[in-house]
Amino acid sequence: MGGQRRRRAEHPGCAAQRTGQAGLGGVHRHLSDPCELSRAGGYIGTKAALAAQTRTLAVEFAPLEVRINMVSPGPTATAIWGTLGLADEQLEQVADTVSKRLLPGHFLEAAAVANVILFQLSQGARGVYGQDWVVDNGYTLA
Repeated sequence: MGGQRRRRAEHPGCAAQRTGQAGLGGVHRHLSDPCELSRAGGYIGTKAALAAQTRTLAVEFAPLEVRINMVSPGPTATAIWGTLGLADEQLEQVADTVSKRLLPGHFLEAAAVANVILFQLSQGARGVYGQDWVVDNGYTLA
């Protein structure tokens, strides 16, 4: 059985529809400052594994006309920040420190990340395979 027909047999739900898939990663694997990396090895390793899996799946599913990509969002204004167990003053210090590193000076809105994902799923991104889109307000540039 040919490669494409074999893949369609192995993944029958994908054969009927040309589509895109997007997963979420994180910006920490893009950092190089050892001070920032010292306690995040497992987290960073996991994100790097997701990026590798994204590339592998992109190659595997391309014959089925399924695009696989991922998004690595930076600091995003969501409720998760309130679950870190930090006192309000500590949380404010963290937010101030992070915001200074962001090019526009503020956290991302969740809608900005969602819009990138929506674009990845659209036909406008039909030529994009296996990429990690960093959406971080410039966090990894600073």
